[in-house]
Amino acid sequence: PQLAQTHFVELWAHNRPHASGHQLHFDSDDEGRGGDIRNPVCSTILYLTSDHKNAAGGPSLVTNQRLASKHLATKGWLAHPKSRRLVVFDGSVLHGVIPGKGVNEGRRVTLMMAFWKHIQIRDDKTPGSARPF
Repeated sequence: PQLAQTHFVELWAHNRPHASGHQLHFDSDDEGRGGDIRNPVCSTILYLTSDHKNAAGGPSLVTNQRLASKHLATKGWLAHPKSRRLVVFDGSVLHGVIPGKGVNEGRRVTLMMAFWKHIQIRDDKTPGSARPF
């Protein structure tokens, strides 16, 4: 129901070696700078890896832990790379990427999208989130 209230989508892509993970993190507007931490309504991961049988990279890990949680995560879900697999999850939860196991010359290629009710578009030249397309 909240997705129908979104007006903005933030896009970014990763092209990582098989053994490269990505630290656990919370998606937030401008990485939480300024103290006003806001999260997207939902975040998505679209796997673009082309090799179905030998997909490179480890699985994405999505937990049930939120930034305001008083306790660590009690649940976690793994989504293994597979071409055209779309993972959608609550944009306020802790998530990341487990490094790939063994040897694989392939790359883990993903497109991520975060859907926002509101996000401040930053038109400056410094790196960061929410830059104009």
